[in-house]
Amino acid sequence: MPTNAQRKLDIMLLAEMPSMNEPHDYPTQGNFDFDVTAHDKYFQEMMTKHGIGGRYVTDIVKNRDYPRRPTAEEVKRWLPFLVREIEILGPKGIIVIGKVTYHTSFSSFVSHSIPSGIEVDWIYFYPRVARKQV
Repeated sequence: MPTNAQRKLDIMLLAEMPSMNEPHDYPTQGNFDFDVTAHDKYFQEMMTKHGIGGRYVTDIVKNRDYPRRPTAEEVKRWLPFLVREIEILGPKGIIVIGKVTYHTSFSSFVSHSIPSGIEVDWIYFYPRVARKQV
């Protein structure tokens, strides 16, 4: 684990699972064009507006799939990869994106593997915030 002087990253944003914005009947062997959704654009704009643009964003589960919650088995399977990612980047803090993600996937399976000294908090999932503003 890097010391405070060696840390390369201040904040890591942690989402639950990457998803595709493709129709459910789209062939999974295809070459997808992952267009930025309105929610993703909102998230990018908010990061820039509040001075956290360019931060590192990753997911607990690394497997891209149709929008859904990952299973406990998926979270457990990908946990060693996330832990190694955190060890390499050495963030001072982790912000979990989404209250439900924080309380289900993160608190249940990930939090015990986070090295001491890394602060953790959560923010509301950005599509929920965007809907409230409309």
